Order: sequence, then structure tokens, then C-alpha cells
Amino acid sequence: IGLYRTIFYLPTLVPPIAATIVFTLLFSPLGGPINTILSWVGIQAPDWLNDPNWAMPALIMLGIWPLGVETLAFVAGLKEIPQDLLDAAAVDGAQGWQRLRHVIIPLITPVILFNLVIGVIYSFQVFTQALVIGGQNGEPLESTLVFLVLIYRNAFRYFSMGYAAALSVILFAVVLLLTLLIFRTARSWVHYEGGQL
Repeated sequence: IGLYRTIFYLPTLVPPIAATIVFTLLFSPLGGPINTILSWVGIQAPDWLNDPNWAMPALIMLGIWPLGVETLAFVAGLKEIPQDLLDAAAVDGAQGWQRLRHVIIPLITPVILFNLVIGVIYSFQVFTQALVIGGQNGEPLESTLVFLVLIYRNAFRYFSMGYAAALSVILFAVVLLLTLLIFRTARSWVHYEGGQL
């Protein structure tokens, strides 16, 4: 299991610019391995990074790249589940899916909460990948124009610092409200060994 943890965590260590460049090479329409494999299977490969319909899905796939931290958190949470509880559930006649639903998932809800909060915050911080793939204009046709690139463009291209600062405050407010909403709803579904949140 140590090898798998290492494999899942390694992409997290790669700088975002390097990961984005490797990603663009993998999805290149000019002999990229992904399009080559799709053509072998008989699927017409899209122009991932130049087609407005596929550029944002490609950027989202790139966002999945650094899931190592979340994976390690889940592994740590699973290791903390007391074996006695799993054995007791088995003695009570719980099958695999029942143990997963009634024992394992309730015990790792704090880890799910952590990963959810980190994931929401991270999703609003996508900048480097979008800037490398789509530039300041969010090419093609502003399909990769994410909020942070919009802030960057207003601040350093149009030199509208006040507008960029206002956008930053709005971004902060949205992330704060979403995080508070997650914590508020977590009271009903996050379970700790000593009780609920």
C-alpha cells in the first residue's frame, strides 16, 4: 500500500506549471498519447485545448491531477477505524456493503468534511493552469477564463486595480459563505467518536 500512496502523492509534488505543460503534451492533437489511444479504439479525439466545448473539461481533468493530499487523508482516516467495530459489525451479520455504509463511512465523515472544504477552496484557486492553457483571455473564446484569471487580467492588463480588488473581495466572500455553509450542514452528517460536530 506504501507504493500506491507514493504514486497518488507524487503529482502533488510537481509544480503546477510543469504539470500543465505535461498535461498539454498528453492532450496535444499533434500526436499526444491520449488522442493516439482514442484513435486506436476508433474514437474521434477532440481538440482538447483549442475547442471551446472541450477546453474547460480538460482544465477540470487537470484539476484532478493533485489529489494526493485528499487520498492520503482518506487512507489515514481508514487506518484510524478501530478493527473492533468492524469485527463487531461482522459478528452482527453485516456484509461488506453494510459495513461500508453503517460503520466505515460514518467514521470517516470528518475526513470527508476536510476534503470537501479543501476541495471547494482549491476549486476557486485555479489560476496557474488556466493561465498557461488559455492565457489572459481564457482562450479559446474565453472558455477557460476562470475568476482568478479575470482578476489578474483586470489588475495587470487593464491596470484597473480597484475593480480587481473588488472582485477579490467578492471571491473571498463567496468562498467564505460556501465554507460556512459546509460547516453548518456538517452538523447533520459529520460524526465524531465523541458525538457530532
